[in-house]
Amino acid sequence: MTATPALIRDLFLHPRPTYTPAAAAEAIGMSVEDVEGWMEVGELEGESTRDGVVLSWAELVSSPWASGSRRRSKRHSAPMWRR
Repeated sequence: MTATPALIRDLFLHPRPTYTPAAAAEAIGMSVEDVEGWMEVGELEGESTRDGVVLSWAELVSSPWASGSRRRSKRHSAPMWRR
């Protein structure tokens, strides 16, 4: 699944302060496994809370998917879970 214009529009028109990995995956059209993998390698940075890890709205909209590119930075050639 990929981010569609409708998903992107909804993310900007109805922002939430934070998203669980599952809610973030749904909001940006990715699988939960991909979101967690991106968190593992540092492409998405989660915040630990007493209820678990969450992603901020700002983190989601500044992530690589938001630029239309799924390329990884030079720092990360592949997610650790795919090595």
